[in-house]
Amino acid sequence: AGLIAFTSALGAATPADNVRVFGINPSITKTDRMIDRLKQTADQKWGDPDRWEELVDPANYPFGRPKSAEQVAALVVMLASPQVHYLSVDIDGGGRWAK
Repeated sequence: AGLIAFTSALGAATPADNVRVFGINPSITKTDRMIDRLKQTADQKWGDPDRWEELVDPANYPFGRPKSAEQVAALVVMLASPQVHYLSVDIDGGGRWAK
């Protein structure tokens, strides 16, 4: 919450200096670490690490799934492009406002 507030305040204060500020707050992202942890949990729970995907409940994620690291990287590339010069965005799939 503090980082989001800081990013918003900084972003509001810097347009006059032609400085853009983006908050990339990716929440749950499907990474190797996430998969490894889910495999450990599936192994402990069922004795079968290959069942890790059963632990991914679509109800817990915006759009019914965790985002990929590639999706976060694609946003960073887009935001760094010169075509995006009048945009504020936070990549959380609306998760900040859910539930």
